[in-house]
Amino acid sequence: MKLGAHVSIGRGFAAAAAEAVALGCEAMQVFSRSPRGGKAKPIAEEDVSLMKGSLESAGIRPLAVHVPYYVNLCSPDPRTYEYSVQVLLEDVERAAALGASFLVVHPGHGDAGESSGLQRLATALRRACLSAAGGERILIENTSGQGHEVGADLDEVARILEMVGVPDRTGVCIDTCHALAWGYDLGSDRAVSEFVREIDRAVGLHRVFLVHLNDSKWAMGSRRDRHEHIGRGAIGLAGFKAIVNHEAFRGLPGVIETPVEDDRSNAANLEVLRGLRSS
Repeated sequence: MKLGAHVSIGRGFAAAAAEAVALGCEAMQVFSRSPRGGKAKPIAEEDVSLMKGSLESAGIRPLAVHVPYYVNLCSPDPRTYEYSVQVLLEDVERAAALGASFLVVHPGHGDAGESSGLQRLATALRRACLSAAGGERILIENTSGQGHEVGADLDEVARILEMVGVPDRTGVCIDTCHALAWGYDLGSDRAVSEFVREIDRAVGLHRVFLVHLNDSKWAMGSRRDRHEHIGRGAIGLAGFKAIVNHEAFRGLPGVIETPVEDDRSNAANLEVLRGLRSS
């Protein structure tokens, strides 16, 4: 796998790229705006130009943009839904301006298990796909099932993709913490191979474009979305060794979203993964 990290844009996009270079990243993920809400700041062309130059020089690709977590594309509340769609469509434009290959989206929650919630989600994602003039692919991220989230089960992810109906502009982002929290075992070679077969059966491996490499603070099946440092959680080092070396994930970007306000840094988590990766 190509290893990378989600890095902060708090000091700008060029500074984020500089951090990714310092970390030795081979791929990178960012938010395009503050994940805490509010109106997005305009993207400065010079800042983006410097970012692109740094990423190109270091061979860091792809760049993924993550839509903020507060977006709920399944919401039955008209105001929440329209605001979520607005943020999604804005992030499509912002991802294009940044030169991103992927835009990662959490499906949503609420009454999302009902067909009306899924239809709202599919309608929003279809609008986003058709507006993506920059060519970025919109990736649905599997969830933990926490708080009535949709998209935890891979069969449901497949159903969403079918409902969106734009296969050349959509795909899947697999989050390892979320998968374990829902109930997919990832703790051994055998378990990971079974999970890979389940991905292929449900959505098709050809539709997986990005992996979020996160350990889990909670046990398998907990439906709790709490990321942990690599090897310190319920997946463990054996699980991650199997993941980063599995043939199905060869060449795919694997991005960490591990805790940053803790006693292990992004650099340390990446070093652990590099130590597990076969040459």
